[in-house]
Amino acid sequence: MAYHIVPLRLEEHRNALLQLWKRNFEGAWMDTCADRRLQWLYQENPFGQARTWLAVDTESTEVIGCASVFPSHNYIGG
Repeated sequence: MAYHIVPLRLEEHRNALLQLWKRNFEGAWMDTCADRRLQWLYQENPFGQARTWLAVDTESTEVIGCASVFPSHNYIGG
């Protein structure tokens, strides 16, 4: 299987990312909160927008995986 990596463009890949999450995260909670999770990670995170790259099957163009980094503030030792 050949694949290629592309940066997430939310306006283009929103539905594909939601479907990937729903296929890979267990539980009914994903059906009810996937949209809200996406909104917070990519539009409302007070520390900045998450960065995500998608693995796309070259032949079918299906999104088959992703990798993300999430900005956050951490306090260590006080």
